[in-house]
Amino acid sequence: MDLLKKMKGTFIIILLGLLLQACEKHNYAPVGPDLSTPVLFSVSVQPIFNNVCNECHAKGAKPNLSEGNAFESLESGGYIVSDTSKTKESRFYQKIYVKEHKLDKLSLEDQNTIKAWLYQGAQNN
Repeated sequence: MDLLKKMKGTFIIILLGLLLQACEKHNYAPVGPDLSTPVLFSVSVQPIFNNVCNECHAKGAKPNLSEGNAFESLESGGYIVSDTSKTKESRFYQKIYVKEHKLDKLSLEDQNTIKAWLYQGAQNN
């Protein structure tokens, strides 16, 4: 009987150890922007500004992201760069993704759309 209890206890300890190893924590990196599909400013980016950003940025907060003014405001204000090798240095990228602009209203999909547009040269298309 003692041998059976010891074997049963050993089996339970081994089983618990295996179960704990199976609970390994994985940290998956967020999916980045899809750069293979061209992002059109008028079709993909401006609607994000209209739906999310213009609560503040069409009412005086700079840059003015309202329909018909957004691209000009970003370009003339020095917020965007057409040189794709300098995307992360652009004022717009820095304000949104580096300097802790409040992104809680932007979905990950919207963030990736804007990033893709910036990485593709921030064209007025």
